[in-house]
Amino acid sequence: MEKKETEKLFRLVRSVYRKAEDFAETAENADTLLAWTLALELYSYDEVRNAFFCWARSSPFPPKISELVAFMAPKTDARKGSGEAWQARIDAGRCIEAAGTVSRRARERGISWRAAKMEVTV
Repeated sequence: MEKKETEKLFRLVRSVYRKAEDFAETAENADTLLAWTLALELYSYDEVRNAFFCWARSSPFPPKISELVAFMAPKTDARKGSGEAWQARIDAGRCIEAAGTVSRRARERGISWRAAKMEVTV
């Protein structure tokens, strides 16, 4: 994604989550815009938008970057190399992201972590 597409995504997020003042304030920050743009540069706007709508259907809160990435097909950056060691780091990152998503779901719904994990993995 490019900067203009990230701005478009922020407008979309603000339109869906109208009462999320924290996100609105954060989205106005140029550093935040740059961070989101760089973090999502491997994905097209359509991929990120679709991931956002998947997120919005299940959460009353705006997403974090990692939560959107969890809804998209994994991509690697050719500049960083490839191989088993790099793939292991990617897989470890997915485990951490999945655990964070489960924890957030448990908090949001007031259920145990185990019950939230069952919901996420189904």
